[in-house]
Amino acid sequence: MVGTLFSILLSASCAYAWFAGGTEGRCIVVMLIAAALLSVPASWLDYGWHHTQIPVFGIDVLLLGGLVLMALRSRSYWPLWMAAFHLISVTTHAATIAQPALKPIIYFALQSFWSLPLLLAMVAGIMLDRRAGILPPSRPEPIDERTQVKDRLRAD
Repeated sequence: MVGTLFSILLSASCAYAWFAGGTEGRCIVVMLIAAALLSVPASWLDYGWHHTQIPVFGIDVLLLGGLVLMALRSRSYWPLWMAAFHLISVTTHAATIAQPALKPIIYFALQSFWSLPLLLAMVAGIMLDRRAGILPPSRPEPIDERTQVKDRLRAD
């Protein structure tokens, strides 16, 4: 049930980011979907939440690196918020290394929870950037050289 709800939220938010988020949105969507798809077989390699899932930890670290890189290159703030939420998720893995007696249900809950604000920050950030005019419309109008010349002549 939780997995199905997460899949629906992931699909809907990634579809919105793909069509409305510009180049940054599409890059981040590719990273998120790749990490989600790779996490499934990675979790089979190290099955169970009773100890640190090292393969999933590795995927999450790679995703964090990609999100930080996008945040550093972006003019928007939402990639930074996404990287911050995912850093908390990566820290959860590290906490299970430092404290191996952490209950599996707590590990699973902490690991799963932070992907929700990550996706919501992406959608909200893209919506706010579009409202502020930072992101271009989904379908920009084609540039016509004659229109540009006419506009310049009118300005003079």
